Amino acid sequence: MVTLALPVLAGCGTTQGRAVETVRAPSAAEGCSAKVEPIDESPSFTPYERRLTHSPFPDDLAVRAVETPPLGLPDTLDGLAVVGASEAEHGAGSTVAYGGAAPKEGRSAFLRSGGLLVVLSPGVAGESVARDLAGDPLVADRIVQTTVGEHDAAVTWADPDESGLRPHHVLWTEPSGQEIDLVGVRAPEELVAIARDWVC
Repeated sequence: MVTLALPVLAGCGTTQGRAVETVRAPSAAEGCSAKVEPIDESPSFTPYERRLTHSPFPDDLAVRAVETPPLGLPDTLDGLAVVGASEAEHGAGSTVAYGGAAPKEGRSAFLRSGGLLVVLSPGVAGESVARDLAGDPLVADRIVQTTVGEHDAAVTWADPDESGLRPHHVLWTEPSGQEIDLVGVRAPEELVAIARDWVC
């Protein structure tokens, strides 16, 4: 079982106060541009030992090896083939791994090796995880808004996990309501470019 929650964005020690831009309807041309404008991230984060909550789940990617992606996902991301997939508990979403080999040593080790994760979660048609995050006063200062295709998207830099890893996340919602979280140890601009290449 893989349980990968959205990036931890709030907790003891965060710094508030960054202005949040008004969300506007993204254009396909902007959201498909291969050139991603520099992303000015918040330097605020909560150290692992000071977080108010910690994941009760081990750093484990108990995935089954696969050679073809689930329906609707690309065959490759950033030149990496799909190598594993896992259903979340009670079937409420799934995680798909792209890399050189199926994850065997846990989520952190897989991401450190250059792998990418796509976390799929059920949502509600017409809603937007990016707009929800941007409108949440507890985490809005930790969100950078961008576009992926015609979708509003949010870029976040996760708080450190128990091993100190801070992957980036690019999140958006499909028209069906499905929420997509692209996770990788990449520069945020690079991860947005990967997401746009996929969607466009």
